[in-house]
Formats: sequence, C-alpha cells, structure tokens
Amino acid sequence: MKGDHNILVLLADTDEKRPGIGAVDMAYSIHVTDGDVKNITPIYPGGMVSSTLMEPAAAGTGHLKLNDALWNADTQLMLKMHKQLFRKHWNQN
Repeated sequence: MKGDHNILVLLADTDEKRPGIGAVDMAYSIHVTDGDVKNITPIYPGGMVSSTLMEPAAAGTGHLKLNDALWNADTQLMLKMHKQLFRKHWNQN
C-alpha cells in the first residue's frame, strides 16, 4: 500500500428499515501513508449534507444527508454519494 491513501469507514445501523444497508450512525476517515496509519478522524454524520445530491423521496425533500447516504440499494449510486459528501472533508485533512 504505497503512497498516501484516505479510507472511509461507515458504520450503519442495519435495524433501521431502508431499501439499502441502513442509517449511517458514525464514520471514520483513516489516513494511511505507505501502509502506516497516520491519522484516524471520527466523523459524526449529523449536519453533513450534500450540496448537489437530493434525498430519495421516501427519506425527505431536501439535500442528501450523510445519515441517509446508504438509503438506496444501488451500490454504485451510494459510492457516488459518499465520494461527493466526503470530498471536502478529505481535501481539508
């Protein structure tokens, strides 16, 4: 694992009934350099909202919240959502 990498770990509550995995209750951003963990940042998803992606109609009527980013059962769509939601965070660390 050469070079710098940012790894996003999402913890989901699978008991919350949704078409996808469940609600994101916590997240961690892990920065790794050449295989060594350099930093682990806990991220509470409350208040993290996409500037461009909209919530599924069943979740609400506003912009997508990180808590609902695993709502959809479409894995590719979920990956797009997570990348967009965390891009700003990763660029600041």
